[in-house]
Amino acid sequence: FVLDDEEKVMYDDGKTSKTVDFCRSNSRMKFGIEVNFYTSSGSKPTEIKRSYGQVNQQMEKVNTLLVWVTDGIGYLDMKKSLKEARDIHKNIYNLSMLKEDFEKDVIAVLKQ
Repeated sequence: FVLDDEEKVMYDDGKTSKTVDFCRSNSRMKFGIEVNFYTSSGSKPTEIKRSYGQVNQQMEKVNTLLVWVTDGIGYLDMKKSLKEARDIHKNIYNLSMLKEDFEKDVIAVLKQ
C-alpha cells in the first residue's frame, strides 16, 4: 500500500483548499491523511481536533475522506479530548491502529 506525499485538496467552492500530509486515490475517491504527534497536552491538539471536524465535512463534499493519525505522549493526559475527537471525527487512528487496521479499512471502504 503506497501513499503519495503532500497533496492539495480543493474544496467545492473552488477557492479554499487543505493540503494533506499524504494522499491515496483511485477513480472513485481520495483519502487525505493528516498526521500529528504531540509531546505535550494543551490547546494545540484540542484546536486541531475541532478544526478537523470541519475539514472533514468540506472534504466529503469533494469525495475525499480525511483520515487523522494522531499519537504521542501528549495524549496520555488527554483521554477525554480523544473521546471527543472520536465523536467528531470517525476516521481517527493512533499509530498502533494505523499499522493494524488502516489497510483493511481502506479496502472495506473501496468495496462499498
